[in-house]
Amino acid sequence: MEPIDISFPSSNINPDGQLQVPESYNQGERLPGIDVLHPGGGIKEQTAGIYASQLSMQGFITLAFDRRSQGTSEGTPRHLEDPFAGAEDTKSAVTYLTTLDKVNPKRIGVLGICAGSIAKETHDALIVQPGENGTKVARGGEVKYLPYIPPDMIHEDNVKALMKEAADLLLDLSRIP
Repeated sequence: MEPIDISFPSSNINPDGQLQVPESYNQGERLPGIDVLHPGGGIKEQTAGIYASQLSMQGFITLAFDRRSQGTSEGTPRHLEDPFAGAEDTKSAVTYLTTLDKVNPKRIGVLGICAGSIAKETHDALIVQPGENGTKVARGGEVKYLPYIPPDMIHEDNVKALMKEAADLLLDLSRIP
């Protein structure tokens, strides 16, 4: 089946994408979906489109799209690789797939290729992991956080001195022209 040109809202822009539905699709089915993220400097018709096509032949509904400022998608400056904007576009692409009757909203994945994997990891770090962590905490689970001081140093006598030394070093480095 030929790719279907689509666009979807993401913040204040509309990224362009290509949706691929397996030729074997039967009306009323809800198939798993995969957002396929292109490499840095790439566009949906290149690597991501090839992966999307192959995955579609394996029974997945796929969406390859141009992140903002890339390819035919809106956004300036052109060709900017912004991992945070890429994460937002990835979230919006997943949301778009959940609106399709052909897609099982509980079976959506993201495949990032090259710089697309950075967008996927940023998406997970900003959206998925905090949501999962927040749900666990709300259910009485342990709070997950990253301490400033490595756990194996917390009980050492010189922690305050090390923190002061680190702050002083930062202040000194900021004065270097």
